[in-house]
Amino acid sequence: MLILAILPFAAVILFLLILRWPSWKAMSASLIVTLIVGHFWKMTLNTAKDAASKGLAITVEILFLIFGAIFLLEILKRTGAMATLTHRLGKITKDHRIQAIIIAVMFVALIEGAAGFGTPAALAAPILVSLGFQPLAAISVSLMGDTIPTTFGALGTPIIYGLGSSFPELVEPVTLTAALILGILGLLLPSLVVYIMTRKFGGTKKQALETIPYSVTVSLITMTAYYASSFLGAELPAVVAGIVGIAAGILLVKLSPKKAWKMQHKTEKKQPIASLASSIIPYVLLASLLIITRIPHVKQILTITAIPLGPHTFYPLYHPFILFLIAAFVAVILQRIQTKEIVQAGKQALNKAKAVIIPLLAVLILVQILQYSYINNAGLPGIPQLIAQSIKLPAILYLLIAPLIGGFGAFIAGSNTVSNLLFGQIQYTTATQLNIDPSLILSLQTAGGALGNMVAIHNIIAASAVLGLYNQEAKILKITAIPAITLCLLAGVIGIILHLT
Repeated sequence: MLILAILPFAAVILFLLILRWPSWKAMSASLIVTLIVGHFWKMTLNTAKDAASKGLAITVEILFLIFGAIFLLEILKRTGAMATLTHRLGKITKDHRIQAIIIAVMFVALIEGAAGFGTPAALAAPILVSLGFQPLAAISVSLMGDTIPTTFGALGTPIIYGLGSSFPELVEPVTLTAALILGILGLLLPSLVVYIMTRKFGGTKKQALETIPYSVTVSLITMTAYYASSFLGAELPAVVAGIVGIAAGILLVKLSPKKAWKMQHKTEKKQPIASLASSIIPYVLLASLLIITRIPHVKQILTITAIPLGPHTFYPLYHPFILFLIAAFVAVILQRIQTKEIVQAGKQALNKAKAVIIPLLAVLILVQILQYSYINNAGLPGIPQLIAQSIKLPAILYLLIAPLIGGFGAFIAGSNTVSNLLFGQIQYTTATQLNIDPSLILSLQTAGGALGNMVAIHNIIAASAVLGLYNQEAKILKITAIPAITLCLLAGVIGIILHLT
């Protein structure tokens, strides 16, 4: 049965990475393979229907997010706000390496801490493109940056709900240990992002390495704040790191190399320039609303309005889509753009969102089939659980691969929270059997889930759609897969050290 369990993942690798089929074709074929495996698992038709229904509902949610992000982007382009922000950021530094650290790592941390839900890459990538980044580079670095903060994303949701629902007594120790593990890796992340981006997009090894004094200094300040704030709970580390990181990145820009490096890319035609205040206000408003709406009491009010979509519940007032629209509306009021421009922005957003419906729907139904596979008439564990349970290793080696299991969960589900829900109990049980501190293993699980975020397929599809970049998923995965695996293994090494001390 183990070979059958592996087939859905092998299919994704075969069709998407090896054969390089377009994402709609690759994910549709992978879904068919998964349905066949589900038949051998003796999943009932009703279970498959529930899985498909939930996949459809989540697809609708993500499409709303994509539409909202693109609509805001198009409005900001037409008002001149995007050109103004680009101009101002270009005055701080023209170096794409430094811009990647400030936007793709630090700004992304702030947005991830406030909202999660695929929002960070959707916001950061267009800014990077407006600064002259190649679209493929903009998406890749935004995804790589959206890792260290993810365990504490959406005000701590992956730990508070992903693990806390089953292990409430371990929330505090897991928060502190995960912050320590990810904080150490966070010291390396900006340098790693710059190195991969520079080497993949036309730079030399020297150009890749000469930003280390800047990146290490900024990351040391940022990760110190990240770890220190974890003593206040799981809600704050990512938000605090984002705010501190942006400030440090800007204030310490003098530490960057004297000669700027820029990748070769044709920038868009010059857009009209708006005032700085009216350009910043929509972003400040959006970030503020994302943080405010994630406060538990505010969230409780906003989630009163619920729309049941099969086995899934959609909360329209709590969805980031509404906040994107509010920010776009404010930009329209500030700049007084014509109705015709608003309609054109809406059409552009709709066309880009429509283009990813098939691959997004296929991958999300596939994920739900895997999650629901524990409901079967064969008496078998779920497909992901069977794979995890088949790993029989000594304690030291298990500590090494525990983050890879968390990363694997994020890869298939596109969510650190779902990864924790899928594998948290298995990791806990294995830890007790191997005499490992369960809080350490669960910290490695959620750290791996955060790092796996950069290879989550539906995150890649969603971020690509915002830039109108289609069927490039295999190229993005080839850029992000090696750093994801490397960081997961380093997390495992840190786990071994903590276990032995």
